[in-house]
Amino acid sequence: MTDTANKIDTGIRWTEGIVEVDATLVARGLNLRVEQFMAEMRRGIVYSTNERGIGEDEDRFA
Repeated sequence: MTDTANKIDTGIRWTEGIVEVDATLVARGLNLRVEQFMAEMRRGIVYSTNERGIGEDEDRFA
């Protein structure tokens, strides 16, 4: 059995310090269809920000 067989797909992935959240998960949280969510992203109505801590907050994200 491989490691991937034991993993649960949460819709959130970390790759080399970069977080990726599945659009379906975010759309559902905003009570939008995925198509609506993607259209609002293209229009700039929905967008994301991410801050990475430095110093004593290093490796913390907000």
